[in-house]
Amino acid sequence: MDQLDQLISELKQMGEEVKKVVCRSIDALVNRNYQEALEIINEDDLIDNQLIVLEEKITFLLAERNPKGKELRCCLSVFKLAKDLERIGDYATNIAEIVLELKNEEYIKPLIHIPQLAALAVNMLEVSLKAFVEENADLAEAV
Repeated sequence: MDQLDQLISELKQMGEEVKKVVCRSIDALVNRNYQEALEIINEDDLIDNQLIVLEEKITFLLAERNPKGKELRCCLSVFKLAKDLERIGDYATNIAEIVLELKNEEYIKPLIHIPQLAALAVNMLEVSLKAFVEENADLAEAV
């Protein structure tokens, strides 16, 4: 497998992990699952480490191969997407922290819209990553 293909594969894996943690954090919020919230907070470094590994590999690839054109744009896109995915993972961790902060509080109203909006966001993330991997501009515009 080419180094660039490997980077894209690792980015896809990171995207899957981020989708899972977003879903888990929303589930913890809706169901007041404090143990799940703690686990999410404790696992935050896993996604952070994936970003570090990808950054190192991209830096090495840029230095070693001095890519041009499409290959360079792809490397830079993977770099940007990985940073964005890590940030989404941080947002999921923030939700888990809120779950713990609200441990002794009652919700003002039932959480109906938050899970619906989270499902839309996760779907947008899935479609965006698929559009990038498949180089499908039409799919990207659909997001």
